Amino acid sequence: MLRKFLFTLLLTTNFLLAAKAQVTFILKPNPGVDTAQALFLAHNFNRWQAGDPNFQFKGGILRTKLSRRNLQYKICGLSWDVVEASADGHPVQNRQGYYHDGDTIYLQIAGFEQKGDHPPKGVALLKSNKQLLYKGEQRKIWVYLPKNYHSTKDKYPVLYLQDAQNLFLGLEGSPDKWQVAQTLDSLKLNLIVVAINHGGIKRIDELSPFLNEKHGGGEGDAYLDFVVGQVKPWVDQNYRSLASREHTYIGGSSLGGLISMYALLKYPDTFGGGLVFSPSYWFNPEVLEMARNFPPKKRTFVYQVVGNQEGSMPEAFMRDLRKSEALLDSVPAIWTHHSEIIEGAKHNEHFWRREFPKALTWFFENSPLKDLKND
Repeated sequence: MLRKFLFTLLLTTNFLLAAKAQVTFILKPNPGVDTAQALFLAHNFNRWQAGDPNFQFKGGILRTKLSRRNLQYKICGLSWDVVEASADGHPVQNRQGYYHDGDTIYLQIAGFEQKGDHPPKGVALLKSNKQLLYKGEQRKIWVYLPKNYHSTKDKYPVLYLQDAQNLFLGLEGSPDKWQVAQTLDSLKLNLIVVAINHGGIKRIDELSPFLNEKHGGGEGDAYLDFVVGQVKPWVDQNYRSLASREHTYIGGSSLGGLISMYALLKYPDTFGGGLVFSPSYWFNPEVLEMARNFPPKKRTFVYQVVGNQEGSMPEAFMRDLRKSEALLDSVPAIWTHHSEIIEGAKHNEHFWRREFPKALTWFFENSPLKDLKND
């Protein structure tokens, strides 16, 4: 009898979790804040897509159905160029809540982000350059140089990172950052970082190598051709970089992690290792099939981690991490890797900032980088 009761309780719980709640969001007016413009709810259940017509406020009201799980969200415009902020224009953390059927949520926007990049010391924006055009357009590319770069004649390894907006304090983008410059300064590692801004509403397209029938994407090859064919040659020509694959790495998080693993497979003669945080293998499972069928022919280093509380689908992230780990273990002559599921970690910059110094330390202890001199 008890077993039957528990089984019924489990089915009821799963049904309630699967069912969606009808929730109404109402924008409260705030003098001096323009809420008449096109505004939308971007959240973890729509992959943080700005300008999603399914979640547009109309007359200051949004009625929608949402999964009965923890919702993280922000109010934004047609793109992330317009996003809610504090009254003085500084970024704010995501809103969040667990909502039930029939809930009405009143929201007030304190202000919108004041635009402008203010990178930390040691980080510079590459000047407009006709040699660095992605699909005919200029893309913001940031370069971090070690503190001793200008006082030596040494050459340095290079790490290419995606989603620059979320990496450096002072840049537009997520209010939480990896704090890449501060981390490298504190670790005193001799490493150049080249960070490329994502394309805003085009981010999903450019960071996914294959088309996902439900979510789109599939322009990752063009993006990597830009990184490998234009950005890297320009960096190697204009900075004292160690251009060999053994000293060239690529990395990112979420879709940035996905495209980084794909880069190791497509360009095995260019990249010797990858920093792969919370990779969205679920978006393009073809990448793991490539790893199975077409592994690199040279020793390749991978540091990959996921959390056990990744967004709305942690099971998928953990399942794919285990699958990836098994694939890499099956070819030990090629892959040297660190693969780990982190207890309590979520799909956000806070997690990736915590893991960044661990990943760097691992590379400098296990890859050819260990033979380089550091301060």
